[in-house]
Amino acid sequence: MTSPTTTEANRGARRNPAPIVLAVVAAGLTVYYLVVALSGVLHTSTGVPITGEQAPGSTTYLTLQMRTEDVDLTNRVLQASVLPVPAGQLVGSRPGEMSKGLRIEIVSAEQTTSVVTFPGRSVLTRPPSV
Repeated sequence: MTSPTTTEANRGARRNPAPIVLAVVAAGLTVYYLVVALSGVLHTSTGVPITGEQAPGSTTYLTLQMRTEDVDLTNRVLQASVLPVPAGQLVGSRPGEMSKGLRIEIVSAEQTTSVVTFPGRSVLTRPPSV
């Protein structure tokens, strides 16, 4: 029989480290997620108090529905839709109609940046973009 050459002997002694590295990384992630799950960090929440929150005192009130459509942090631009929802005497004679006019001013950094006007007797079907 012939004896193996030195390169064949070195190749057999050198093992692939990938399974060991994978096992160490998997064990580390398992320990990390166990610590996070058992510490209760995932179940914490913060309550934000809203000052001046109160239930409507009468049956006539106006609710503003605001929907964020796009946020551009690079240019500091926020696109949102505002839809007034009247109740009580503010509801007009037709469905979705407001009986009185409404003006909404959006103020940012002490400057009026946008004004949305809903004239009286307007039918609210789609929110205007702000």
